[in-house]
Amino acid sequence: MNKSMKSLQLFYAAALSDAAYHYGSHEIMDEVTAEKKTMQELAAASQLKQLSIDDLESVYTKFKEIFGCADWHVKKEGKTITAETSKCMLCAIAKKQGSCQPCKPFCINPFAAYAKSLGYELNVRETLWDGGTCVFENIPQQ
Repeated sequence: MNKSMKSLQLFYAAALSDAAYHYGSHEIMDEVTAEKKTMQELAAASQLKQLSIDDLESVYTKFKEIFGCADWHVKKEGKTITAETSKCMLCAIAKKQGSCQPCKPFCINPFAAYAKSLGYELNVRETLWDGGTCVFENIPQQ
């Protein structure tokens, strides 16, 4: 990866952290998160189509490539797809900045929306905000 791309990824993560900081300091994080979740659910299918993504594993690998925020490792066991990372640029920056937790509006909810549009339900087993890894378990919808 070239240096310019890595710099853009770092600036993007810092901008999201800054947004979380200000949403939290103005006590509107829950409201913003709820609004963003609705918009993310409505936009997920068309965003995946624009990126030519038609399977859940590719969501994690493509977003790792584009945003470089989390170093996702994806494994499939039966029909369940688990993505795990021990590194997240956004989480690290937000903690250093003293921000509120950025996970739901900027990571969990978007991945849940993408998973849903591809026929899965996202179960978050752990996040780097509270633990040593992020573990997203994607289970086929019934």
